[in-house]
Amino acid sequence: MSIELPLVSIVAICYNQASYAVETLDSIIAQTYPHIQLIIIDDCSTDNSVEVIQNWIDENNVDCEFVIHSENMGVTKTCNDGLRMVKGKYYQLIACDDILNPNKIEKQVQLLEENIHVAMVYSDVFLIDQDSNVTDDSLLKMTSYFPNLPTGDIFSELAKDNFIPAPSVLIKSLVPDNIGFYDESLLYEDYDMFLRISRSYDILYIKENLAKYRTIPNQLSQVTKQNGIKELVRTKARLKHIGIKDEWDKTILIEIVRSVDGAMLIDRELTLEILKITLLYFKNCWLKLRFMALKLGLPSILVAKIFFKLRKFDSLYG
Repeated sequence: MSIELPLVSIVAICYNQASYAVETLDSIIAQTYPHIQLIIIDDCSTDNSVEVIQNWIDENNVDCEFVIHSENMGVTKTCNDGLRMVKGKYYQLIACDDILNPNKIEKQVQLLEENIHVAMVYSDVFLIDQDSNVTDDSLLKMTSYFPNLPTGDIFSELAKDNFIPAPSVLIKSLVPDNIGFYDESLLYEDYDMFLRISRSYDILYIKENLAKYRTIPNQLSQVTKQNGIKELVRTKARLKHIGIKDEWDKTILIEIVRSVDGAMLIDRELTLEILKITLLYFKNCWLKLRFMALKLGLPSILVAKIFFKLRKFDSLYG
């Protein structure tokens, strides 16, 4: 391939991933696409990630930019830090525990170059464990859309759930300049950005597995807490789009209510936070009843069961 091909910037973000960083970085320099700007950011790891990464750079004589945060900034601020350094026509963010297939960038650049109206492409991914063994050949099998994943104008589908695997995407670098950088008030970056992109641009799906997504078992208490936090982030991301287009409002609201009712089974305080934010946008008696029941101290599981039984009368469920 020629050096005249468009530059692609890959931002590898590390936080306490010393055990996996080398595998991630190896997968980047193993790309069949030759014109890549590599940016590595360590977000103030407390393990030996910085030493591991620096040794990898030295041993492989890699031309890259290595940024070491002196304090932990969190995912979204770190993403923006990397985005400001991007020089390529296209960019990708990757956590330093995921892995790219060797032909990922090549295939996705070709698709984006052939479809100039498209802002982003995504694909399926393999699931791997802490030892890099493949545990499942598809993350997207878990979605209701499989095997016909949305492609093109996908906002209405994406508002229901985030089915896009973060390590699978490649994005036009001009897009954040037009719609804004990552929202630093959120704990997670991907869903909010994907929603904003899909509202203004087409997104294409490639029917291949182009990356590997690592899943590491956690204790049940950690998993339930993480799920609750994700529901909160999704709610904040969805609320930004209310009133932009009337036909989206009902879909977005239904998904927020489902988030509320699901979060009640996980964490009372997170549910109250979701409701507090939602009630700023919707003066709805059904939402207010949920909020009041939790504030009165009723067990959240009981509240969830009550509103499940009342669902047929609940206007929020249509």
